[in-house]
Amino acid sequence: STAGQPELAAQGQQFLLADEPAGAIGILEFREETAAASDEELSAPRDVVLLGKIGGGGQATWSPTSAEFMLIDPTFELEAGDHVCTDGNCPFCKGKDEKDKAQAIVSLVGADGQVPASPVRKLLPLEEGQIVVVRGQAEVNSLGVLVVRASGLAIRR
Repeated sequence: STAGQPELAAQGQQFLLADEPAGAIGILEFREETAAASDEELSAPRDVVLLGKIGGGGQATWSPTSAEFMLIDPTFELEAGDHVCTDGNCPFCKGKDEKDKAQAIVSLVGADGQVPASPVRKLLPLEEGQIVVVRGQAEVNSLGVLVVRASGLAIRR
């Protein structure tokens, strides 16, 4: 049955951005920029525009009960091929041994400040492996996990 689906799709429209926000950075770059921050500074929400690939790098990607999903830095799983690294800032090599640092949990947050209690794929046409840009508030929780409370999302085509 598709009963209720039009309402869910309409609810999801509030999260789709007409244009991709400027200044997007990857998760690894965000982590690098905040590496010198104290635990107190990291736990304080900060505005962010993050670029990532939908997927958890082997972990569950989608929450079955809410509008939340896993995002991973798009460079994390790139194949380097015949690449020989000569630079500590190489995007193919940087952070490869720290998978947890390359991931983020994205929670879509409505105007009411709440995460909808519907699976995100019922709200938006998202697929594993898509590149997206999310805009919102980011913080690192007490477990060291990057959590983004996203007010908007653009699907890169």
